[in-house]
Amino acid sequence: DHLFLFSKKSLGGLMEKNGFKIVRIQTWGGLGVGFGRPFIKKRMDRMAKRFNFGDVMALLVQKA
Repeated sequence: DHLFLFSKKSLGGLMEKNGFKIVRIQTWGGLGVGFGRPFIKKRMDRMAKRFNFGDVMALLVQKA
């Protein structure tokens, strides 16, 4: 599926190394579709977003 997988730390470091300042990192998604029952997935997804540990992320960066 993916050529590269990044953690918040590795992607943030890549951004900073290339002259960007991290403004915000947001993650979401806890369990992939089809893993676990819907009520479990819903709870895991909510927890992932609340505690910022999801498997999908978006970074807001600005040129330093």
